[in-house]
Amino acid sequence: MNVDQSALGRLIERGRNGEYVQPEDDAERKCFELISIVDHVAGHVRGSATSRKYLRSEIKSLIIAENVPVFFVTFSPVDFKHPLCIYYCGEQVDMSDHAPFLPNSSTRLKLIAENPVACARFFNFMVNSFLQHILRVRPGGGTSGLFGEVTSYYGSVE
Repeated sequence: MNVDQSALGRLIERGRNGEYVQPEDDAERKCFELISIVDHVAGHVRGSATSRKYLRSEIKSLIIAENVPVFFVTFSPVDFKHPLCIYYCGEQVDMSDHAPFLPNSSTRLKLIAENPVACARFFNFMVNSFLQHILRVRPGGGTSGLFGEVTSYYGSVE
């Protein structure tokens, strides 16, 4: 697909001026078509501006359908201090002990740096545990958690 760079420049300039940009000729329509294709592909790339735009659209739709959220939770489990994550990294940890012996801090950080999959498993376990045991989110619902009944929730990972 050939794109007329002068048409693309005109579109960019109108956008910088704060105008609502609509294609005015065939060359600009081709630019819009290319932007649409790139936008579609970028929507499947985690962390891209387009994927974040899609996430914002999903949360807005949820707000319209379910109303404004009552509370927000930012979840950030500390992996290098948690015995379960160190266990997932392959270290022997006595999980029955309420305060198990752990390697020193630098060794734990090295273990975690060398085992990103273990950290991802730990994070997944912690998030699912929070949903199941604190919020009591279950298929079919019906059970109130610590904050009452959860009618809907939305989560994204950065």
